Amino acid sequence: MDAATGVALRDAARHAFPLIARVSARGYLVGGALRDLVLGRLPRDADIAIGGAADEAARFAAKSGGRMTALSGAPFDVVRVTASGVVYDFAEIVGASIEDDLSRRDFTIGAIALPLDAARDAIDPFGGIEDLDSRLLRMVRESNFDDDPLRVLRGVRLATELALRVDGETLAAMRRHAEGVAECASERMGTEWLALLEAEDAVALRQGLELLRELGLDQLVAGATLDAMTIERVAKTGEPDAVTRLAAIALGGNETALCDAALRTGLGSSRVGAIRRTCRLARILDATTEMPIDPVALHDEGEDAARRAVAIVRASGKHDVADLVARFIAREGARVFGARPLLDGLEIAAITSLPPGPRIGAIRRALLVAQLRGEVWDEAQARELVEKHAVRSE
Repeated sequence: MDAATGVALRDAARHAFPLIARVSARGYLVGGALRDLVLGRLPRDADIAIGGAADEAARFAAKSGGRMTALSGAPFDVVRVTASGVVYDFAEIVGASIEDDLSRRDFTIGAIALPLDAARDAIDPFGGIEDLDSRLLRMVRESNFDDDPLRVLRGVRLATELALRVDGETLAAMRRHAEGVAECASERMGTEWLALLEAEDAVALRQGLELLRELGLDQLVAGATLDAMTIERVAKTGEPDAVTRLAAIALGGNETALCDAALRTGLGSSRVGAIRRTCRLARILDATTEMPIDPVALHDEGEDAARRAVAIVRASGKHDVADLVARFIAREGARVFGARPLLDGLEIAAITSLPPGPRIGAIRRALLVAQLRGEVWDEAQARELVEKHAVRSE
């Protein structure tokens, strides 16, 4: 690395992490933070490698007024300090030197260190900066996959997220170690899988999903086989949203298995519910041609599911249907998604003399459906409909 590059990286680091000058000069900015700075991206957090990480984190927190959190094991493998809205992660240097630490990392693009001592040059023993310039993902050494097989999946994620091509020897090593990923914690797999799904570059996403399938990891992380048609649909969904893309996968296979895998890998029940809502609506919209769009289904599944379902239908090649539904939502969306029954349960009970219970709920639901379908517009019409339903239910 030439001196000019080192100076530029220091300036970028100070801009991204205004409090980094308060960290001891014994430390190093490393890993993803430095990689992103080289690429001209804004890092999410600062990764600091330093001897006595826990003590240094405590000193930094005291100086900066930050909040300190232990992320793993005693005495602490990583200590996080959040200060002025920026995250600083402190980790012990592994081995006798920073060079030893870097040699244990997975890929060359993450095996770079910038000393916080401004008098020292940046450290790039494996040519990571050159690999970034060449858009190449290359392993540091194959034995590092033995230390943590999840690095295989991380490699797929990095290649996808950063639009990198995978070095031939690295790809061969990833194939040899892919089976070991199954032994890793599901939550760790989920972190990599969801980050992969949020890649912004559609071409890189397609290639990443193809690589995932080639390595035999698709069933493991997605609970589904990623055939060519499914991969194409996912790549064309547009916005980098994991829920949309998971729903696009689910429509091509076993939705239940995918949702089970999503829960197992830490997606969370609320987002799994969003996948199910999106799938239900996408199936309805997929069957829509010249028939009226069902505003009840749109209302029931919600605006987010509708937006995602339209994206999936469009990605499936049904542009006319997607345009039809998108125009309807633009015209009627506020009314449909914001609809509430004109009469509440107490008002319905007063009109019908019915006790609280499922019959009141059924009438209230019938009223909402009638409103959504344009059969009832005002309170007088609502009362008339409630009275009719009350007579029918006797």
